[in-house]
Amino acid sequence: MNDGPYILGRLADDECWSILKEKAIRGEGVPKELEALKEKILRRCDGLPLAASLIEAKKCFACCSIFPQDTELEQDLLTELWMAEGFLQPGHQNGSVMEEIGSDYLRILLQASLLEKVEEEERTYYKMHDLVHDFAKSILNPKSSNQYRYLALYSSEAKAKNITEKIPTSLRTLFLENGISDNMLSKMEYLHVLKLAGPDVNVLPNSIGSLLHLRFLDISDSGITTLPESLCKLYNLQTLRINGEKLHEGLPEGTSNLISLRHLHYYHSDAELQMPIKLGRLTSLQTLEFFNIGEEKGCGVEELGTLKDLKGSLGSGDRESDNGDGAVLEGLQPHYYLQMSEIQDFMGYQFPQWFMNLSKLVSLELKGCNRCRELPAGLGELPFLQLLSLSKLENLTCIGLSFYGIFDKQDGRGSTSECKFFPALKSLTLEDMVNLVEWRDPDEVRSTTDEDVAAFPVLC
Repeated sequence: MNDGPYILGRLADDECWSILKEKAIRGEGVPKELEALKEKILRRCDGLPLAASLIEAKKCFACCSIFPQDTELEQDLLTELWMAEGFLQPGHQNGSVMEEIGSDYLRILLQASLLEKVEEEERTYYKMHDLVHDFAKSILNPKSSNQYRYLALYSSEAKAKNITEKIPTSLRTLFLENGISDNMLSKMEYLHVLKLAGPDVNVLPNSIGSLLHLRFLDISDSGITTLPESLCKLYNLQTLRINGEKLHEGLPEGTSNLISLRHLHYYHSDAELQMPIKLGRLTSLQTLEFFNIGEEKGCGVEELGTLKDLKGSLGSGDRESDNGDGAVLEGLQPHYYLQMSEIQDFMGYQFPQWFMNLSKLVSLELKGCNRCRELPAGLGELPFLQLLSLSKLENLTCIGLSFYGIFDKQDGRGSTSECKFFPALKSLTLEDMVNLVEWRDPDEVRSTTDEDVAAFPVLC
């Protein structure tokens, strides 16, 4: 250090290649296609480690710059956008789906400090420094190219006279804070991504159905109140983002024709809203924020049975009867790898039995389930449960032994010398339990067995 600064040199080709293999294929055998491009890739990296680590994620990085500076970017939005652009091709060897590949690319950009992760109390988002944003923008639409594939027109720029008539029809991605004519939209046959925003955008043109290559449509920040039935011709559409509260008539009848749909960001609080029939045909669906159960054929809870890849949160409203909640929740048995569950305003009289099967559950919140007389049985035996919150369970009068997983104290618990209940629980909250008068002590089993009983050993 006393001899002056140490000058970092460029990496050797073998070192660059090892970084690329680690980032791109993770220890698997090198595909022939990648091996054939080895020399070309190494020339482009030119010994720079950052270039080597970003060579696969370069397009994803550049695509972030289509958003305005200081935009708070969410992971789901980025992944869905990259997927629509064709940047997330699933690998044949490890079986990764596109959303998983998007998460990997996001991690690469974070490790390279090209995106900054911001964690707040209830949300996590990502930001890009202004200088990095400018650099990404130069990659997205280089000045040396006279053919733009990505275009974003915001606020006053988009409202300029006849500006939409000058938009090149060869575009692949268009972000527009302004309405667009039916005629102009029909000419953009190569469009993969379309985002329309602004309070003045009140109509989605019927010609939307002619965009057969469209994979991503976002009108969540617009003033659009109805959707044309022609929307249902977009058989390649993967992501649909809508502000459901603004829609007067809900989703079009033919929504189940969108057979490639993976993410439907749409929520409506109206319990009387009619859902499109046969949504169970959308077997690739991973995001479905709410589902109203109706009496009509094709609108029952059984439509959710074929949606094996659902993730995130789902609100389910029942318009058949007040007593249908029990069957609905029983039918929505989640995957046993579920880690977090929050159930609010459940109006059934008892919780389903499948809680005992959720062996990976870490967090469980039950709120406003006013008709339930008992808590889910066997929660005390879940090995990884760390947080349990119970509130506004107005019909609950007793926390019984089944809460711990003791179903017949006369039979004992076996021959073990010690039995632990809630072995990992750190936080237990009880709030507004207005009729709770009794809490059974699991230590009662000691009188009928030779076991030592320990409950809540790590509660903080």
